[in-house]
Amino acid sequence: MLVHGGEFDSGEKSDAPWPDIAQSLTDQDYTVISIDYRLSSDAPVPSAEFHPLRDAILASGETGITGTDTDAQADILASAIEDGTSALRWVEDHQDELCVDASQFAIWGESSGAIIALHLAYGLDEYAIYSPQPDVLVDYWGRFIYGGLISGSDAPLLILHGDQDPVIDYGYALDIQAEAEAASVPYAFYTVTDGGHGFAGIEENALTADGVTLRQHAFDFITSHLRDGPSVYETRKISASSPPPPAPPPPAPPPPAPPPPAPPPPAPPPPAPPPPAPPPPAPPPPAPPPPAPPPPAPPPPAPPPPAPPSPAPPPPAPPPPAPPPPAPPPPAPPPPAPPPPAPPPPAPPVPASASDVIYGTGLTAAGTKDLKLDVYQTGEACTDLRPFVMLIHGGGFEEGSKSMSPWRSLAGDITDLGYTAISIDYRMIGDRPRPSAEFEPVRNDILASGLGPLITYDLHQQADVIASAIEDSVTALRWVEANQEDLCVDMSRFAVWGDSAGAVMGLHAAYGMDEYDIPVPEPDVVIDYWGRFIYGSNLMAAGDPPPFILHGTQDEVVNYSFALDIRNQANAARIPYAFYTVTGAKHGFEGIPIDTLTVNGRTLRQLTIDYIADHLEDDGSPGYETHSIPR
Repeated sequence: MLVHGGEFDSGEKSDAPWPDIAQSLTDQDYTVISIDYRLSSDAPVPSAEFHPLRDAILASGETGITGTDTDAQADILASAIEDGTSALRWVEDHQDELCVDASQFAIWGESSGAIIALHLAYGLDEYAIYSPQPDVLVDYWGRFIYGGLISGSDAPLLILHGDQDPVIDYGYALDIQAEAEAASVPYAFYTVTDGGHGFAGIEENALTADGVTLRQHAFDFITSHLRDGPSVYETRKISASSPPPPAPPPPAPPPPAPPPPAPPPPAPPPPAPPPPAPPPPAPPPPAPPPPAPPPPAPPPPAPPPPAPPSPAPPPPAPPPPAPPPPAPPPPAPPPPAPPPPAPPPPAPPVPASASDVIYGTGLTAAGTKDLKLDVYQTGEACTDLRPFVMLIHGGGFEEGSKSMSPWRSLAGDITDLGYTAISIDYRMIGDRPRPSAEFEPVRNDILASGLGPLITYDLHQQADVIASAIEDSVTALRWVEANQEDLCVDMSRFAVWGDSAGAVMGLHAAYGMDEYDIPVPEPDVVIDYWGRFIYGSNLMAAGDPPPFILHGTQDEVVNYSFALDIRNQANAARIPYAFYTVTGAKHGFEGIPIDTLTVNGRTLRQLTIDYIADHLEDDGSPGYETHSIPR
């Protein structure tokens, strides 16, 4: 992926020399993706997912962008990094159509494009922002905005910078080198002495090291990491005035032409004609004729003629001719030709995965907001409708997104089962949401429940936020039901899986809508990761879906007592459940590492997947159990 520069206020993906670089890479059998992104003239604003990064940029005290409005500068930079992330996610989602391997790729940026590239590769983990990770990075005169980003297993990088750069000081290149050294991440570092900024300040396609241009060094560095070649990690200084590589010697003159071949010898004279043959001898004279023979003797006298025979009796009359045999019957007409075979039925469609599908709109203080979801399909033809799982991320109703870790990975677990996964975004506090009239009673009960400040001290706004999020989860399920044939999903076999705020939404969508007569498709199973009920002590009723409850005893965000309340309601309604308590654990995926904690040799993640499958398959055998696992 190529990311152009321009100091965040100019430039585009087709600026020189990027098309030439792209062509050189395609000549080496790579696919090239060259991106544009939002610039200062667009007055961009990052999404809620990137607000923490934007705040970190603002807190760093500088943005690397000229101007006096630091808030706007932080918006511009965070939005550009978000656009780079969106591009990588898009490539990952379309890798089969693009014929690319999303596990083998490089990012190459210059100036502001290098800033974007550096933060994509090294700067998103601490904000739990998911982005595909490159295998190698090429940094042309870039910098970090905030430091301490490179860690031990990160991608190797090539750094190219001029020591007289007037735009991004050379000291920033030294900072990147120092971070790579501290993290033991290998690198190549080329300093151009007296080099300035940009392609005009560093003629990287003319300056050489060991007779190889700096651009070719970048190509070789990429290839060595994407095709398992020998990698060169070195630190070199190149003078900005170093001569171009010597011209190749002129071609040797052609060898002299060989002399013309000698003429052939003259042909020999034709042979003399043979002498004439002698005339043939004269024929001998004819012999005299023989004497005439004597006359023949006279014939003897003829004997007398015999007496005539007596007449024979007449032959008997022939029998009358036999009548002719009857004519054979006419041949039977040929059987009718069989009808042509029916054409084969059309091949069943193959439902496609899709991202940012709009499933509805939600009210906000400013108007409305499009609500989006991602669909993860198996890639198989739709011969039978499939089970599906709706995934709802957490984030305290104020942050997070459908693509945050580990939800994309969990979606892969779902499709590996042969199911469809649907991961949703929803309105959060930053959207200033308003529930529709249908959900006003839910909002009023949240307000009347005595709920203290969870996300804001404005309890009216808090009730708006939570009721709107629950409404969005219901809207998403209704959208799936309306599109089930196109999605190839079976509305009689599905699960809802949420964590934290997402679990709150899933619990209320599954158990809390009946008393308001709000219609919603009912799941077969509910996965509750560290969630709670907001209102009501009798929301669960007999026949409701069995929950899977996972909670830490030291959860500082959603108290463990709320997990006990869910268990008690299930017991009162005689609903079976699985309840896993992690002793000493706090909140979230960091507090409860589902990939490492085990029960009877199975991780909590695998136990969850198995619980879903056991409820959605006809031959499943769900495990209803209660366990305590030490953190």
